[in-house]
Amino acid sequence: MQPSKRRVAARRGVQTASSLFLVLVITGCASWVTPQPPQEPTPDQVRAEAAQLYALENGTTLTGAIDGTTVAIAGYQLVDRQCTNFFSAVSRWSNDTAFNRREVTLGGAAAAGVLAALRVSAQAIALTAIGFALTADSMDAFQNFALFTTNPNAVSKLVSDAMAAYRQSAPPDDAKLMADVPTAQAYIAGYADLCTYRKIQDFVAQALAKATPVDTNQAVASIFSDSDKLLLLDINQDLGLPASLLTDSQYEQLFWYFKGAYLNDPNREKVLGAFSAISSHLWDSSKKTLPPEAQRAEQKFSAIALTNSAFSKAKAALETANPPAPPRAPGAPAALGPINTPPSTLRRIPNIQIR
Repeated sequence: MQPSKRRVAARRGVQTASSLFLVLVITGCASWVTPQPPQEPTPDQVRAEAAQLYALENGTTLTGAIDGTTVAIAGYQLVDRQCTNFFSAVSRWSNDTAFNRREVTLGGAAAAGVLAALRVSAQAIALTAIGFALTADSMDAFQNFALFTTNPNAVSKLVSDAMAAYRQSAPPDDAKLMADVPTAQAYIAGYADLCTYRKIQDFVAQALAKATPVDTNQAVASIFSDSDKLLLLDINQDLGLPASLLTDSQYEQLFWYFKGAYLNDPNREKVLGAFSAISSHLWDSSKKTLPPEAQRAEQKFSAIALTNSAFSKAKAALETANPPAPPRAPGAPAALGPINTPPSTLRRIPNIQIR
């Protein structure tokens, strides 16, 4: 009896999905094998390393007994190389695992789509999807086990600093310290221990326990954009100010002054006192009005306020804090008090770093 066309299609669909799954698993297998940290070098490995160093330096073969410093220098160098290779492998493994996890997850969706297109049963589609999900979860489990941070380079530096401190406290070329081969081998063992999973986890835990969140941003953010600042520099030129920008609050006071505060004697006198160096550019005492350069500056301030709501709000706050005062009586002294400053609109965006 010939199998139905639907059954044949279903069988082919399962085979297709299974093949796809197998290919993806095989491509990811290499990444699943987590890198292993170096082990304590054996005496034979240390001697072989010492012989290799001796041959490179002297061009002859090392024979006979070797002293403690020769053993320590060779052992330390062997551990250094193994630890460097380990963290290089961790970085490559991390990148490969992230790539293969995406490929497997996408492959699972693709396989489910293929099966659905071939009208395979919902149960078969579900089983295939579960297989891909388990594969992706397994990769996550390996990654959580093998990597102690999303940035292996940071952990590598932590271990490197610890090894440098160990080397400084126990120099391999210190003949008094490395009195004999067994002593040197013990120091090598301690040195190698710094690059083990257990010790790395301990270093990371200590670093996290001592870490303190610190706000490193002491700069106050201006309310003005880069395009605003170009107009502000033009205003500086109009008013005879230096090329460097003033503070935000000073520009807010000038804008408030140009938008009507100059019409009130006490408020005008406050501003002219605060900006005494450019008072002649702010008020024409003979015509009792704003001079042309001040009028140009007012127009540019107004252009900034059209797109800068914070600037408009700051001007409005100054109006509220400095209502028009009664006109000064003839012959009365000028009221040169300070401008009432509302709460600052300046912003300082925190930048939190762990120190």
